[in-house]
Amino acid sequence: MTVTLGGFAFQDLEIPESISWGGPHLQARHQLIGGDRVFDAMGDDPRPIEWSGIFLYGDAADRAREVEAMKASGGAFLLTWGSFSRQVVIKSFDPDYQFEFRIPYRICCEVIPDGTGDEPGLGDLLASDFATLAGLPLGDVALGALTGVQAAIGIAATAATSGQLVDAPLYALQTAAGAAQAAADTFLGMQAAADAALPEVDLGAIPGLAPVEMGASLLSLAGASGTLSDATVAAAYMSRIAGNLGLYGG
Repeated sequence: MTVTLGGFAFQDLEIPESISWGGPHLQARHQLIGGDRVFDAMGDDPRPIEWSGIFLYGDAADRAREVEAMKASGGAFLLTWGSFSRQVVIKSFDPDYQFEFRIPYRICCEVIPDGTGDEPGLGDLLASDFATLAGLPLGDVALGALTGVQAAIGIAATAATSGQLVDAPLYALQTAAGAAQAAADTFLGMQAAADAALPEVDLGAIPGLAPVEMGASLLSLAGASGTLSDATVAAAYMSRIAGNLGLYGG
């Protein structure tokens, strides 16, 4: 296996037996009333790439100093091993001087995201969230709020000289973000109203209720809970739409 870091090529026992890479994809999970969940994809979070080796022979100290100088510069370097490559910065370099000709070391490199992954673009995120909202049994007020936001986003997209939403003029994106936030506030108002409308059920009295009364009470509670859950989900998704637009319009 060949390993290079910038213009420095590791050799002999300086090369590790293996190099691991990868890492998690960051996600924020929002637990909503009724058991629903909203996940915010926050991007790839690659682990630092670490390995160890031994500088040997007469130039061991000089080679260790060269890597140390690269670390001290704080610059970005292309790390390659085999057929893989990553743009990195050297987070730490820890040599252990034993002899002038034998210096074991450990190195840790932080990966610089290259932005070429399969992350969804802004348009994809918005389309996905609107599709979810369209599937909720929302009332006329909520549907009107959705239509207003979609119209504002359409104006922003039309105003973009390259046809890309992220290149739209600032004012158009700010208007779209404002409309989305207003819609989110509308859904939050629906959530508060649904919460206030939840019937008060005396659980201790339920066993003494007639079957018809018990059924009506529980159906009323289930219906109000469903409305509250839908409003909560809608508010969460619309808040995320407002936030995504704000990233480009703020």
